[in-house]
Amino acid sequence: MGKQQYAISLLEFFFVIACIKFLLFYSKSKNVNDCLSLH
Repeated sequence: MGKQQYAISLLEFFFVIACIKFLLFYSKSKNVNDCLSLH
């Protein structure tokens, strides 16, 4: 059970990093910034 818990935490860790990179990539795009400013 310990290994399964460790694997889940690793998946969550990589998922968070992927989300951060995704947001950073989007923040560099002017089109996305324009879309966000409309909301």
